[in-house]
Amino acid sequence: MIDEMIQNLLAESEELKPKLEIVRKRLEDKIQLKEIHRKHQVEKMTTAREMERAYKSRLQEQLQAMRAGFDARLNENRRDIDEKYKNKLDEANEALQQMNQAQEETARMRLRVNELEKTGSGYESRTEALNRKIADFESQLRLTRDDYDLRLSQRDKRVVELQEEIGRLLNENQDKFDLGVQLNTELKAYQESRLSISRQPPAASPAAPGDRSLNVLSAYFGWLRAITSNSDCDIEIEEHDVDGKFIKL
Repeated sequence: MIDEMIQNLLAESEELKPKLEIVRKRLEDKIQLKEIHRKHQVEKMTTAREMERAYKSRLQEQLQAMRAGFDARLNENRRDIDEKYKNKLDEANEALQQMNQAQEETARMRLRVNELEKTGSGYESRTEALNRKIADFESQLRLTRDDYDLRLSQRDKRVVELQEEIGRLLNENQDKFDLGVQLNTELKAYQESRLSISRQPPAASPAAPGDRSLNVLSAYFGWLRAITSNSDCDIEIEEHDVDGKFIKL
């Protein structure tokens, strides 16, 4: 009876050996998969950091170059405005001085005419000549005044045009500066999220961290492609690339 029980136990043991071997292989495969996943995560994080550092460096260089160019154009426009405004003001002052001189001359002529009229009828011919001269002076005065008003109008119109040009330049470059600030903010937020992920212990499920990292990278590069697909600088984000090279320098 005991021998029969021993034989049964041995038979059951032999039957369990293949099952135990299968379980052992599954455990080994699971351990290998976890190790492969961990190495893959480390490689992805390292690559992402390198790409982030390179892109951030290039972005800073481009922003500095854009800011320097904008400052140069703004200073040049200011100098042009100051010079043109000074020229227009000088012309207006000169016209005003001429108008004042004409008015003074007209007043003197009128005074002289009045004096001549008092001397008698013998000076009628001279009075007529003086009246004609006064009429000429008055005509010149009107022309001078009209020219002065025209120059003032042209000066004011040009000043408004230059102010609108400066405003347009400021609006155009403000969008680029805002874009640079937004990119810096997104890069800092992305770096902080990468650092926080690297400090967390591995989760129980091997697929969760990878999915989160992949979603973060996909959203990040999708956002970059959306805002820089028509970039005119040295950095471009390609929408599709068979080798996975989304950033082109």
